[in-house]
Amino acid sequence: MGGRNTYEYIRLNLPGAVPSITSVDRSITKAGGKIVEDEFRYDALSDFQISNNYQLAICSEDCTGVIQKDPVHLSTKIRNRLLSQSASMFIGNGKISVDVLFDLIKNQSKLIHGLVKTDVYPKDRQNFSSCAKISTDDVLSALNNASDSYATQVYLRLLRSIILAYIEQSTSIIDRIYHSWITVFICRLWWTWLQLTDVEEISTEY
Repeated sequence: MGGRNTYEYIRLNLPGAVPSITSVDRSITKAGGKIVEDEFRYDALSDFQISNNYQLAICSEDCTGVIQKDPVHLSTKIRNRLLSQSASMFIGNGKISVDVLFDLIKNQSKLIHGLVKTDVYPKDRQNFSSCAKISTDDVLSALNNASDSYATQVYLRLLRSIILAYIEQSTSIIDRIYHSWITVFICRLWWTWLQLTDVEEISTEY
């Protein structure tokens, strides 16, 4: 139930107890089996259970795209991607950058945006309050006057809509629906842009 990383951890700490993931994958392939994310195979599962006399089937929430992720965990992952030093994100001609927030803290009064450096770079990478603070209406409003911040604004609005749609308890039903669809449309448009963009050209430019 712990997923691939847990399995590998147990295998490394109990030598010879369980086969390697490569061996398991090879066995599945030889048996003619296949595992495709988001694809339901009820008949195959039923036949497998009957042939092996299994009574239960267990699915890990991290091993399939069918089961929705915990929204708090999703929010922290989006914030952590913003802090990543190993990957760059772009929307159109704009770069999504945490530097925009640091410039905001440096050049504008805290009374305007309410941020401090530890809100942007929390010690605990799973700190949800940081996600809420960097995507407040005050921060987004302050970024309207910051140069080269459009892509970062869109990214933070995506984070803000996820919080309002799936986490914030005071959000009304109509607003919850609105922000749910805002999240969907931003992601779809971004994905479409990525499919039409020459990644090598962006890499060369930046």
